[in-house]
This record gives sequence, structure tokens and C-alpha cells, in this order.
Amino acid sequence: MDFLAWGEVLLRALLSLLILFVMTKLMGRKQVSQLTPFDYIIGISIGSIAAELAVNRDTPIAEGVIGMVVYGLVAALISVATDKNLVLRRFFTGKPLLLIQHGKVCEQNLKKAKLDANDLLSQCRMAGAFSVDEIEHAILEPNGQLSVLKKTEASPVTPPQLSIAAAPAVLCAEVILDGQLMRENLRRIGRDEEWLTQELKTQHAPAVRDIFLALCDENGKLSVFARGEVTKPLDVLE
Repeated sequence: MDFLAWGEVLLRALLSLLILFVMTKLMGRKQVSQLTPFDYIIGISIGSIAAELAVNRDTPIAEGVIGMVVYGLVAALISVATDKNLVLRRFFTGKPLLLIQHGKVCEQNLKKAKLDANDLLSQCRMAGAFSVDEIEHAILEPNGQLSVLKKTEASPVTPPQLSIAAAPAVLCAEVILDGQLMRENLRRIGRDEEWLTQELKTQHAPAVRDIFLALCDENGKLSVFARGEVTKPLDVLE
């Protein structure tokens, strides 16, 4: 491949990346945060056209660009239409499915969702419920995620239920990440390396290079997770 051919491939790749960026902005963040099957197909199609446009010199640039723009515009128009029309929303994105109701598994909906028992258990674990007995209702959302409402006796007790005042939640800053000291994050929370060194000594923590993750909240509470802290798992999952 001569220099001109390399240059053409480079220009094609940059052009396809530019159009992909514009299409992503046009379709909005919903494409990433709430990926439905239709969104997935649109994304794969646009990506395939972009790759073809970048490396296949026999593909006319105008045709590739038009194809990407058409897919992007269709996705954007459908997004607008589904925001305004409930029937179209259910048609394109689907509707939630109740997989567990009052602690009982809804086998009919499980079949509609093309899920088996192992899939259901896996989804429940990812939602924080390690036993189906804990669940009152479980709903499969249109984007494939499982929303779980635990039974009252399995739900954690909240401070209002105990009639006690709770401290406000605080954000945590990463001060050590994969053995690297995050000096800028330390500065932002009003701490310095001397303070961190003293805290690590107090907790008998290893050296910075041997720490996988260290978090510090706004109140100065330091949580340290060292490398090599391995627990042998109980192999009971299929």
C-alpha cells in the first residue's frame, strides 16, 4: 500500500470517527445508559458501516456517510416518538415483565423473557438478592436489568424506622488507586501525603504500592483495600 492509500485510509477513519461522535451526541445519553435491543441493533449497524467506510476503499464515502446518518436520524426520531406516544414506546422498547410476584416465580413471563432458572438467579444476585425467598417482587426492565423489591423482613432497617437521626451521606475520594497515589484527589478533600502516611500507619496498612484501593470520605475516614486479600470462594454455583 503506497503513501496515498495510507493517507486515504487515515482520512476515512477520521471521518467515520467524526460522524460516529456526531451521531452519538444526536441520539443522546439514553443510548448508553438505557440500552434497549433496538438501540443495540442501531449501534451495531452504525459501527459496522463506520468500520467498512474506514478500511474498505471500494466503498464510496458519500454512501457510507449517508448510511450512518440515516441510521442515526431514524434512532433519534424513534426516540422522540416514543417519548410522546405510549403505544410506540411499548412497541419499540417493550414493557417491564413481572418475574416474581408476592414471592412466587411467574414462569409464563420467564418464558416470554427467554430466561431460565439460572438466568433468574444470576439476575437476582446482581440486584443484591442472594435468595429468591428474600424477594417480594422482581421486574425485568425493558433494558434487561432486574429491579428487586425485597420482602419487609428481608429489607434493611432504616434510621427513620428506628426513630434515630442519621448522618448525611458523604462522597468518597480515591486517594490510592492500583498502587498509585492520587495527589490531586488528596488536595481536593483538604488532606496531604503526611496525613495519609499517618493514617496508613495507624491502620497498619502496607505501603502505597501494595494497596489496591484506598478511599477517603469528606469526614476523613480512610478505607484501605490491600492487594492479595483473597478469600477462597465456595463453589456452589452452576
